[in-house]
Amino acid sequence: MTFGAKYYDLILVLLITLGLSSLLAVIQIFKLKSFTWPKTGFDISFKLSSQLTEIFDQNAEYAFFLGFPFAGLAAFYAATNNRLTIPVRLLSTAENANKFVQTLGYFPTFICELSLVFTCSKDLTYIFDRVSFYVDYYDLFSISQYCQLCISISQYWSISEIKPDIDPSISGQLTPIIERTEAVVLVLSVFISFFAIWNVLWNDRLTLPLRLLAANENVDKMIFAIIYTYYCVCKYLANDQCPQAVFDLITTINSYFDYHILNDIAQYNQLMISISRFLAVSFDGAYFPYTLRFPFIQPLLPYILRIGLSFLKNLFPFDFTYYYIFDLYILQFPYFFMCALDFVTNRKMKSLKKRGKTSRAERLLMIQMMANSFLTLINTLFMYSIMSIVNFFFDISLAFLVMRSLDFIRFFFFNFIMSLISVFCFRKPRDQKVQQRTNDGTAFTVSRRTTRNR
Repeated sequence: MTFGAKYYDLILVLLITLGLSSLLAVIQIFKLKSFTWPKTGFDISFKLSSQLTEIFDQNAEYAFFLGFPFAGLAAFYAATNNRLTIPVRLLSTAENANKFVQTLGYFPTFICELSLVFTCSKDLTYIFDRVSFYVDYYDLFSISQYCQLCISISQYWSISEIKPDIDPSISGQLTPIIERTEAVVLVLSVFISFFAIWNVLWNDRLTLPLRLLAANENVDKMIFAIIYTYYCVCKYLANDQCPQAVFDLITTINSYFDYHILNDIAQYNQLMISISRFLAVSFDGAYFPYTLRFPFIQPLLPYILRIGLSFLKNLFPFDFTYYYIFDLYILQFPYFFMCALDFVTNRKMKSLKKRGKTSRAERLLMIQMMANSFLTLINTLFMYSIMSIVNFFFDISLAFLVMRSLDFIRFFFFNFIMSLISVFCFRKPRDQKVQQRTNDGTAFTVSRRTTRNR
C-alpha cells in the first residue's frame, strides 16, 4: 500500500481544512477592502439603521439566553452517558459547561440593561460588567469550539484503520538510550543530594525539624537514584558482570514495596516542611510551636503516610478503575495540598518581607518550596495532559516512547534540578559583618547573625 493510499483520509481532511481556511481568508480580505470602495446604490437613514440594529441585538440576546438551560442539561447528559467513551464524555461536558458559564456570565448584565426584574445600582452594574469582561477575555466560546474539534478528531480516529505512529524498531532503539540517560542523571543527582544533605544539616538558621525533614527528603531521593541506577545497569550488562546477590536484594525489596514510592515519600517530607512554614506565618504563629515538638519523630510520618496508603489500596480486591483513581487522585492529593500551602505561604511571606520581618534563610527556603511546587504542577498537570493528547491521537509505539521521555524529564526535574536548588537554598547564610567604633575611635568588626527561621 502506497503512502497516499494509506493516509488518503487524513490527506483529504487536511486539504479540506486548508481550502476552507483559504476561502475565509479571501472573504476577509475582500471585506476589508470593500470599506475603501466607492459607495454606489441606495442606503437607509442612520436612525432606521440604529433602530433595526437594536432590534437585531435584542433578538440575538434572547436567542442566546434561551440556550442557558439547555447547555446545562447537555453538560449533565454528556457526563452521565456511559455509552460514550470517556474522552468524548469529558470533552462534551467541557464544551457545554463552557457555554453554560459563558451564558451565566452575560446574564446579569443582560438583566441590568433591560431592567426586566430590578434596577441595578452602579456598583452592581460595574461588578457584572467585569464578569462579562473576563468571560470575553478568556473566550469561552472558542474553547467550546476547540472541544468540539477534539471530539471530531476522536471520532475520526475511532473509525480510522490507522493512527500516526513510528516504527516499533525505532522506539526499541531509542528507549535504551533514554534509560541510560536517566541512569547518568540519577548518578549525578546522588552526589548533588549528598551536598544538599550536608548543607541542610549544618544550617543552624533553620529549625531542627525542618533540617531533619529536608535531609530525609534528599536521602530518599539518593536511595531511589542508587537503586534505580543499579537496576538499569544490571538490565543492560551481562549476567556475569552484575553481582547476583545485590540484584536479588533489590528484587526482594521491590517484592515487598515498590521502590518508586521513595519519590512519593520525598515529596511528603516536603509537604511536612510546607505545613510547618504555613503555620509559622499564619494564625499569628499561634500553632507554630506544635511543629517543633518531636523533631526526630516527624521524619517518620511521610513513611507512615505513604506505606499506609499502599496498604489501604491493597485492602480492596483488584479493580483497574479503582487502582487508577487511587494512584492518580488519592496519592496525588498530598502533592496539591503542598502546592496550595506553598502558594498561600509565599503570599504571606511577601507581605512580611515588605515589613522587614523575614530572614535570608526563610527567603531561600521559600524559593526552594515554590520551585518544588512549580515542578510538581509540571510533573502532574502538564505531563498527564501531554500523555492524554498522545494517547488520544497516536498509536502505541510513539505513546510508549513519549511516556519514557516524560519519565526522564521527571527524574531530571525532581532528582537533579531540585537537588541543585536544595544545595543553593539550604546552605547556611553568611554572618553579616558590621563595623563599629569605641569611644576613643578604634574601629572593630562584629558578626551579626540573621534571625533564626521560625
